[in-house]
Amino acid sequence: MATARNNSTAGSAVTRFNRNIYAKPDPASRLYGAAILPRGIARNEYCEIFEDFRQKAASTPVLPWTVTKTGTDETADYVANTADGVLKFTCGGTSEAQTMRVDWGDQLLIPVGKLPRMEARVKLQPAGANYGTTTRLVVGFASAYNSTLDSVVSNAWFRFGDHADLNVYVEADDGTTDTDDSDSGVDWVAAAYTVLEVDIDSSLVAHFLVDGVEVKTASLAALATTTVLQPIIAMQRASGTVLDAASIDYAHLTWVRS
Repeated sequence: MATARNNSTAGSAVTRFNRNIYAKPDPASRLYGAAILPRGIARNEYCEIFEDFRQKAASTPVLPWTVTKTGTDETADYVANTADGVLKFTCGGTSEAQTMRVDWGDQLLIPVGKLPRMEARVKLQPAGANYGTTTRLVVGFASAYNSTLDSVVSNAWFRFGDHADLNVYVEADDGTTDTDDSDSGVDWVAAAYTVLEVDIDSSLVAHFLVDGVEVKTASLAALATTTVLQPIIAMQRASGTVLDAASIDYAHLTWVRS
């Protein structure tokens, strides 16, 4: 069974996915010294999908991942010959609405009541000082995609842009409580990678972490524990010609097997 996170409140009955099961210290290792060596997880207890975006440019993603784009000249593609592998979204120069996204094509597989956790390493690359009011990016969990992001039925995600600032916003929607554009109090840094984590506990509270530090929580309590979600990273430009971009290094999904 899942174990409580090391930052859980002592004596609390609330359970979160224990990310520490992925690694163990090995002081005897001559290769890594006292660093961390990888360790697998029990496949009969947990589900895990790790995507490192290592494919060649113009490759078809490996299911369940799908890459979708709408517009004339935007790109959503693997970057060739780049260390570690990267998937990059770049807006085009045609004055129009454009969308680029990677998700599971509305194949909803992750039960919200099974301690789902998503971690992604993302670099935000605005053409100017920030994404302004016309470009937005979301990273997290969602039900079926809707091009109007606020109309996605269920979600728990980070949101960037839609404002002329560098605020990291969080959003969550369970059909009853709609947490919208909630400022985390943390700013993002342009052109630098940030590790984003959404972690849903046994009370259906979404925990949002930036570079390993929890910055905000939001309730999903109105959802049935059997509600299934998918990961999503989506970029939209509502109008204009600004050449905003974003790069995705990896996405890591875990949850307790049903």
